[in-house]
Amino acid sequence: MSYRQPLEETRLLESFANTIDVERGADLLESVEGMRAWLTAQGLPANVTPHDLARARTLRQGLRARLLADGEPPDRRSTAAANAVLDGLALRSDDPLAAIARAWLATTAGGEWPRLKRCPDRRCGWVFWDGSRDGTRTRCSRPPMLIEHAYRTTVI
Repeated sequence: MSYRQPLEETRLLESFANTIDVERGADLLESVEGMRAWLTAQGLPANVTPHDLARARTLRQGLRARLLADGEPPDRRSTAAANAVLDGLALRSDDPLAAIARAWLATTAGGEWPRLKRCPDRRCGWVFWDGSRDGTRTRCSRPPMLIEHAYRTTVI
C-alpha cells in the first residue's frame, strides 16, 4: 500500500486540532501554560496572553467544526468566529497564532484539506491525516498515549 506524506503545515494543523482529547476530557488549551507548552514543543513563539488563549480556543473550535462536519454543513457560528480570528491575524508576525493561520492556508491551498479527517467514533473525535493512496481511510490509528504527552511529540 502506498502512502502520501502531508505538508509540515498540515501536521501542525492536525496537532493543533488534537490539543483537545474528547475521549479523555483533557485540553491542552485549558490554560495559558498548556498553550505555551504546546507552542514550545512545536518550535513556535510561546509568548501567550489570556487573550491569545481565547483566540486559540475559538480557532480550534472552528477548525474542528469544519473537520467534524461528516459531509454536513459545519456549525456556522464556530466557523464564523474562527474566520474572524484568522482575518485579524498578520501572517508574518510573532503572534502565536500566525503559524496556525499559515498552516491553515497552506493546507487548503495545497489541496490537503480533504485528507484531514475525524475518527467516525464521536467519542474519540481524534483528527488524523489520511495518507492512503486514494484518500479513503476512515479510521484513526490513534496511539494509546495520554494527552499530557501530546505536546512533547508531534501527533501521528
